[in-house]
Amino acid sequence: MGSRRPPDLRTLASLSRVKLLYALLQHGSLTVEELAAEADLHTNTAREHLHRLIEDGFAVSRPLRNTSRGRPKVVYALAENRNDPVQAAKINAALQRVEQLNRLFPGAEGAEERTAADRQVDMVEDHMDQCGFDTTVDKKNLCVHIYECPVEALAREHPEVCQVHFHLVGTALRRVDGPLETAKLNRLDPDDGCSVDLRRNDEEGIPVRI
Repeated sequence: MGSRRPPDLRTLASLSRVKLLYALLQHGSLTVEELAAEADLHTNTAREHLHRLIEDGFAVSRPLRNTSRGRPKVVYALAENRNDPVQAAKINAALQRVEQLNRLFPGAEGAEERTAADRQVDMVEDHMDQCGFDTTVDKKNLCVHIYECPVEALAREHPEVCQVHFHLVGTALRRVDGPLETAKLNRLDPDDGCSVDLRRNDEEGIPVRI
């Protein structure tokens, strides 16, 4: 029996759902009709995928103010607010996993207290693990190296897959306060594979050991 796929990978392995996230990334808030057109989906199919993305903390919905009678339109957007209940629950679950790992594999005795950047790296590593990526974070040179991509075949034909995952790395960094942000996606490099460059927003992007 094969190993069970990580939870977020089960959601993001769908090209249709990735296309919906990419449309939101490109255009901001959209109605289900607009999203269906962008992703070349039937409206009902798009709505089903959006419900899955909302349940898993990747998207949110809100009603538009209605100036006429009838049911108000609903618009969808990327999940960015850490205080949103679904997003908050997802962040809390990630923090619990990180805390458990840190208890199982504590740092060297006498090591300095973990910094805000350390905690951000923890969140990125947890996010990549939940998405099924085999990665390491080079804390000295601020780079996320991706050694095994579970959606590589899909990404080779659909560059938007990489753009969505690049955005989600940035979202993972913002789950906790800290100085790190995404700088550049190095996609499908023939020698080094894929990687994401990070930078510190408090020191003009100068690589600093975390």
